[in-house]
Amino acid sequence: DQDGSGEIFLDEFVNGCMRLRGEARSLDVHCMLMHQGCLKRKLENLQDSMENWMQASVLLHDSRGLRDGAGLHDKPPLREEQQDKPTPR
Repeated sequence: DQDGSGEIFLDEFVNGCMRLRGEARSLDVHCMLMHQGCLKRKLENLQDSMENWMQASVLLHDSRGLRDGAGLHDKPPLREEQQDKPTPR
């Protein structure tokens, strides 16, 4: 389905079959499988990273008492040593 319509028309089917002419060598198949495995691992790592980031974000959000969207854009309170220093310009 080249146009994303959810249907395969005759010309799309024929063009796809024409691209598959010839024999796939075992090396070609092996390379494709290796590439697919690499992409799968990268996507799994990305998913894990995003899940960890979301969990950390929720924990930080909850620990700061920012429930129901209150204070989402507020700056964190300054620590004592930060309050005494002049603001650089």
